[in-house]
Amino acid sequence: MPIRHYVEHGVVFTPEVLSTTSNAFTAATEVLEIGGDEIKRAAVARFIIRLAQEDGNLDAAALRDRAVAVFGGPIFAVLINERHRVEAASASGSERPRE
Repeated sequence: MPIRHYVEHGVVFTPEVLSTTSNAFTAATEVLEIGGDEIKRAAVARFIIRLAQEDGNLDAAALRDRAVAVFGGPIFAVLINERHRVEAASASGSERPRE
């Protein structure tokens, strides 16, 4: 179910913010392996929506990371950041093997 299903009546987002929150929601539910658990999906969606209402400048990665840190614990956020660091380094060709 898309995140806009969880947006309360009267709350308005620009198309860009709605897209950002949708991407963050999808990524967070995948990382947290929530699947079809509607109670957990709703909690994550509401959290991301609240963050977007408080700060419309957050990107999808920041929204995802904050949701994962709250609902999955800090270790998930650390793992996500490490994975993105490795992916970015690989894309730029600067990844060095660790000793």
